[in-house]
Amino acid sequence: MTAHLGIDIPNEAATRDYLAQIRRNLYHDLTLPESGIEIKAKKISLIDMAERGGLPDTLSQLVSDQATADGKVKIDVGSILDQIEDVAGLYNGMCLAGIIYPPLAEESDEDHLGVREIPFNDRQWFFNWCNGEATALTQFRDEQVEPDQDSSDSENIRETAV
Repeated sequence: MTAHLGIDIPNEAATRDYLAQIRRNLYHDLTLPESGIEIKAKKISLIDMAERGGLPDTLSQLVSDQATADGKVKIDVGSILDQIEDVAGLYNGMCLAGIIYPPLAEESDEDHLGVREIPFNDRQWFFNWCNGEATALTQFRDEQVEPDQDSSDSENIRETAV
């Protein structure tokens, strides 16, 4: 280790090993549920797709309209379903960007599986896996109910924090 600005910096070999470990932790072994295709993939978000220019133009505006200040995206499934061709393009783009193995391409050839060879339900599943937190949050928000106005018991409310 060498010191730089008072910080211990590992040697080059240790740094390469550490970077390899980080990268291994970014990838997940998954099995697509409909086709049974085993894949190695990384989770990516709609924001990642937008950064790469991988969103269809009509969805780029939809995502930017729904992006919050913290970079998360509130998914409005109803609006997305109105644009099914763009949704399929988004699913395809998410698969192309996130599936590391087997090698994917827009069109199949002897070295690549064509993204459309993967059943639509598997592409949709992969998209949902990548966006699981956003989907779960949307479902949670949809399930919330308004509090019962009569349930507050004003006698038990403290004036100051304990």
